[in-house]
Amino acid sequence: MAHALINTLEYVKLLTQAGFNQREAEGLNKAQMMATEAIVSQVATREDLKDLRNEMQNEFKNVRVEMQTMAHELRAEIKAVEHRLEAKIDALRPFVYRVMVTIMLANLTIIGLGMGALALFLKQPAGI
Repeated sequence: MAHALINTLEYVKLLTQAGFNQREAEGLNKAQMMATEAIVSQVATREDLKDLRNEMQNEFKNVRVEMQTMAHELRAEIKAVEHRLEAKIDALRPFVYRVMVTIMLANLTIIGLGMGALALFLKQPAGI
């Protein structure tokens, strides 16, 4: 922390020249020094600010590294999920094809029955 640099002898001399007696001047000097020290003890120095800046820069670097690590892990997890989904899709593919073929055959059967019924209908004599 910063320390006040006040020439106390000069300050007392100025006070006595302004009309204070020696005892009053020394008392005011003491009170002023205590107040100044209390204020100055709370003020950050350039060195304090440099230290804080360095700490913050290091912390930001650490956060950046953590974020990069997390991003890498997340990408790996997404890849793993993608592979699992692809495997499940591949496992379902034969079933889906069987269902599609069954539906197509059912449609062809229905179309065939419909055409057969239409043919029978068209072959019947007109008055029936």
